[in-house]
Amino acid sequence: MKSQSFFLRFLNSRGRYILRELITTICANDPDVLEHIRLQKVILKTEKFVSELPMFYFLLVKISLYFLQYATFPLVMKVRPFTWLKLEDRLKYLEEWQMSSVYIKRILSKMLLTICVSHLYSEPKLLESIGFGPSLKHRTNNTRI
Repeated sequence: MKSQSFFLRFLNSRGRYILRELITTICANDPDVLEHIRLQKVILKTEKFVSELPMFYFLLVKISLYFLQYATFPLVMKVRPFTWLKLEDRLKYLEEWQMSSVYIKRILSKMLLTICVSHLYSEPKLLESIGFGPSLKHRTNNTRI
């Protein structure tokens, strides 16, 4: 559904920065992943996907991203924004969201991580580096008319 106006389609630069830090945090335990992707392209593909969601889900993803960044006490036990935290603290913070007793925090974290990881692993260079090169070439060569 492409009913959103042009200015609603895209994240602003702050939203892109939050998304960049979220993706680098997801890849923190395997830094080789970041070497095999074009991070800016992943961010833009993710942004394009989110912009094509129905309005409710579009707003939900955008609000979740900002909630991840700016939620503070009493909702979350942190005083600094997500992007200001050290990498180890960001990893702990994401783990807290994933293991939270609050259902909505768990679901929002799963939604954000699913969107980011699916676009992260759609990068051809990353797929080739983990052994899916021949399969990827076979699938791209066998296109049906």
